[in-house]
Amino acid sequence: MEYGEIIGAVQHVASCAGSLRLVNCVGADRAQSFERQVRETLDLLGGTDAVTVPQAIALVCQLALDCIGLTNAVDLELASHMTECFDQSLVVWGFSVELARAIAMSLAAVAGLLSLGSHDMSIPSHRYAKRAQIAPYLEPVAADFDMISMQVYGALCRFEAEASSEEERQLQSSFQLICVWILTILSRFEGGRLEPASLWEWANGDPQWALVLSKGVLSSSTESSGSEDLPQELPELKNAVLLALCGLPSPDIAFGGELEADVIADDLGVIGCFSMQERLVGLDLHRSRLALAACDASLLQPLLGHAEASSQKAECVKALVPFVAALAKPVQSQAGAWADVIEVNTDTGISNQADAAGVIDAFVAEAAGYDRSLWSLVFGLAPEDVELRWVSEVAQLAAYVPPPAKEASEALRSWLQATRQLPGPSPSPSWTAHFVVFAVGAGLEPESAEAQ
Repeated sequence: MEYGEIIGAVQHVASCAGSLRLVNCVGADRAQSFERQVRETLDLLGGTDAVTVPQAIALVCQLALDCIGLTNAVDLELASHMTECFDQSLVVWGFSVELARAIAMSLAAVAGLLSLGSHDMSIPSHRYAKRAQIAPYLEPVAADFDMISMQVYGALCRFEAEASSEEERQLQSSFQLICVWILTILSRFEGGRLEPASLWEWANGDPQWALVLSKGVLSSSTESSGSEDLPQELPELKNAVLLALCGLPSPDIAFGGELEADVIADDLGVIGCFSMQERLVGLDLHRSRLALAACDASLLQPLLGHAEASSQKAECVKALVPFVAALAKPVQSQAGAWADVIEVNTDTGISNQADAAGVIDAFVAEAAGYDRSLWSLVFGLAPEDVELRWVSEVAQLAAYVPPPAKEASEALRSWLQATRQLPGPSPSPSWTAHFVVFAVGAGLEPESAEAQ
């Protein structure tokens, strides 16, 4: 069995393991033990009597576990002493650049495991066989992501807010790599696809972790990380991540636990029954948590940037519009219903209607700062790409984040012309209704709309 991709990734880990800077962070004994483990793994993978695939899976996943585990060995007192002596940038934000890169490349090696063998992951039976082989070893690795999630989240959210040093930029790049390889593992595990439910489950239902993982992928580039450190399918991965991310506001995700169990609380009788208002509380809470995470992660910039650069621009823009509209939509539930179903959310502080409304207002304000970029993408679509359902979503978005009037007027004119080519009334009542809502949201004068 050829382990070339995996060996290449482990060699990157070895270069980090042999770094004096890692020694100065975790101590000589722990660093030397880790380096021996990496060298032994390389020898076994590259030996004349190569290990079997199950053995390789066990070796590489254990290496990734131990890489992540090194975060608990970072000796801040030792690192502080070394910083004072000679290395002013040994530890940034309580983390080591070398350790972050080692973790990223150990995850790259894990992703390489999913490319081994003759399994065609697009075929369900092949995918099941491969998953059954690797899942027992992969699950502990995924469970340990909690050990690094706070540092990754803090660094990738903080980066835009403060002036950064060279070491901070290197650490940010390494954290982006971690995000890329985490979602590459998920994508390959799912057969090259990435569904919203899979992304949500992989993030343990944590909107902040789901969005910062997505941001890390969408903002990564060969300029910052180097092409040799990134998966070959990075462009496709970015598209898949954007589409999965944009599906997170769905009720299927908000009530996913009930759907997965095939038990809807409303069907359990009077005791378990939720009113429509209480269901709306659940949706409002879900959307507001996503909106808060999007603001904290400064998500819109990389999201819009990738949509603009994507080879699947139309598909990305069509997914982006309902995502932004869903997060900007005002709360639909009544204040009194919150007291019946919501306990204080210590993670987000969203415990009542006013909290949710405030978070959504903050997201709308942030989206308004990107209004020209956002609407440039929308208006840049070819008229033939415009569909009735999507126009209804564009009309909703215009009500929350109004577009520039001049560009909106020109777009409306082109859409009207395109609908005249469709069979039936020109335009049909359905199209007309959505166009009117869009015109109102854009602040177009009635006579201006009639002129079109």
